[in-house]
Amino acid sequence: QIKLGPNLRLRAILQIAGSWRGTVMDEAEDCGHLYGYGDPAAKPTRLQQIVAQRIIDVKEAKVALSEAELKSKAEAFTSEFGGPQPLVECLEAAEASRWRLALAAEFKRASPSKGDINADLDAAKQALEYTKEGASVLS
Repeated sequence: QIKLGPNLRLRAILQIAGSWRGTVMDEAEDCGHLYGYGDPAAKPTRLQQIVAQRIIDVKEAKVALSEAELKSKAEAFTSEFGGPQPLVECLEAAEASRWRLALAAEFKRASPSKGDINADLDAAKQALEYTKEGASVLS
């Protein structure tokens, strides 16, 4: 049996999946219905608007600050405040604090990118289920 690392395994799966039809789908073919390709009346979703604006913001930020300047600022921040706390240490610190670690649960009836998720959700019943499973905060 041949053992593949996770990246090679994923690549192999994607190549096999694409070869079932003989070709790998491009973005327009795979996601065209989401983007409204071929529909002149299609309007971008709220999520698409957010992504488009983020692309503009990142381009502007790259012009305003070079990669070298950004790295220098990151190094200065790390030397002053320290690096990121490893997840295990963060969880241990939360457990040791007087506030302890809390689980926040969120439920939605709709999403900007997906539309209705569960329009008939009974919020009170769902809140009870979440608290039974250990949620400390509900949204």
